[in-house]
Amino acid sequence: MLTQIYSVCTFIAVVFAHGRLISPPGRSSMWRYGYNTPKNYNDNQMSCGGFYKQWTVNGGKCGVCGDPWNEAHENEAGGKYATGTIVSQFKTGQSIQVKVQITATHRGYFEFRLCPVNNPRQPATQACLDKNLLKQHNGQSKFYEPGAIGTYTVDLVLPQGLTCTQCVLQWKWNTGNSYNCDNNHNCCIGCGPQEQFYGCSDIAISSSGTSQFSHTGVQQGHPKSNPLNVDTFYKMYTHLPIFHLIQTLFCLQCFYK
Repeated sequence: MLTQIYSVCTFIAVVFAHGRLISPPGRSSMWRYGYNTPKNYNDNQMSCGGFYKQWTVNGGKCGVCGDPWNEAHENEAGGKYATGTIVSQFKTGQSIQVKVQITATHRGYFEFRLCPVNNPRQPATQACLDKNLLKQHNGQSKFYEPGAIGTYTVDLVLPQGLTCTQCVLQWKWNTGNSYNCDNNHNCCIGCGPQEQFYGCSDIAISSSGTSQFSHTGVQQGHPKSNPLNVDTFYKMYTHLPIFHLIQTLFCLQCFYK
C-alpha cells in the first residue's frame, strides 16, 4: 500500500498538470523533443497562475503564452523560454495538424491564433494574435475538448497569403468544468470565467513551405519518448481510494495557487 501511495504521489503532480501544446512544441516544451532549450518541468501548467490569480488578483488578465500577468513573462520574447527557435515551417494557406496533450480533462474548448512578429526579441500582442483566429476545415474556430485525457490532433488552415520569418502560434484552452455565472446572470457549469491554459510556438510560413529565411539559433530536434504514459498510469492507479483524495488536494492547490 505504501508503494502504491508513493507511486500515486510521485506521478499525480504531472498527471494533474492539465495540458500542453506538443506539436508544434510550445516554448516551454521544446526540450522534451530534442531541442537544446531551457527545461520547464511545469510546461503543462501554463494557466495564468491559476484561476484565483487570473480572475481575482489580475482581473482576468494573463500573458499571451500563459504566464501570470503580474509576474515575469518567461514564455514571451525576452523571457527564459522564448529562444526564438523555429520549430516548424509551413506553406501559406496550407492545412496543418496541431497536437495538444491533455493530462486532466476540464472540458471547454481550444482556440488557435497566429501573429506574424518577424522579430524573436519582440513580444507578440493579443491584438495581433486576434487578427488571425485559425479555423478548422469545417469553418469552426473552436475545438471542443471531448472530456478524456489523451493527445488531440486539430486540423487547421493557415491564412492564404500570410508569410513570416517568425510567427507566434498561440494555443488557448478555455476550460468549462467549473460552476460560475456570466454577465447576464446565467449560472451553470462552464458559464462565466473559467480556468485557462496557453502555449506558444515559434513557426515560419513561406510561399513555398521551405526555408527561405535565415534564423538565428534554429535547431533541429527529434521527439523523445515520454517517460510517463498517462493512459497506463490511469489504469494502474485510479481505482485506489487514496488516488481520489490526493486528486482533490492537488485540484484545490491548482485553484488557489
